[in-house]
Amino acid sequence: GGIPGLDRCNGRNTLSSHSIAVDDANANHVFVAYANNTSAGQNEEIRVRDSTDGGATWPRTVRVDSGVNARRYMPWVCATDGTAYLSWYDMRFAVPGAGGSNQPNDRADFYGGSAFVNAGGTLVAGPEFRLSEASDALCASGWQSAATDNFFDSETCGVQPQLAGACQLSGNRC
Repeated sequence: GGIPGLDRCNGRNTLSSHSIAVDDANANHVFVAYANNTSAGQNEEIRVRDSTDGGATWPRTVRVDSGVNARRYMPWVCATDGTAYLSWYDMRFAVPGAGGSNQPNDRADFYGGSAFVNAGGTLVAGPEFRLSEASDALCASGWQSAATDNFFDSETCGVQPQLAGACQLSGNRC
């Protein structure tokens, strides 16, 4: 499903946004981070998988976010000295289902976390942490004069009208 205020002009992708990083201490140790949808339009979890054979197999996975129900997208990962460090957009402070009600259903924050292999050989998550000091209102960024690829990205914003590429007076595309 769409996310209020987030126009994805690339074929309505799933926002899983796979990102890969090679461990600088071991070129065969590769991490991949992605957002895994667990409930359509309601929740994604941030996952890390790793490979110790240069990407031939991916036997271990761990959830890095804290488990709070939220829309999450665009994780990025880097790796150093055996640890994957990642960040992602997280909408846990958005008011779900508030479209058109002047409620903040578009709030996004930036979060971070890590994953590493413990002494027992298990891929484990480090603590999650909030990087942003204040939530960003996705719908408040303004819209390009061209139309969005999906009208509901703008029209499900809690604060209306958004118009998303439509002229306010005529309603026609600008």
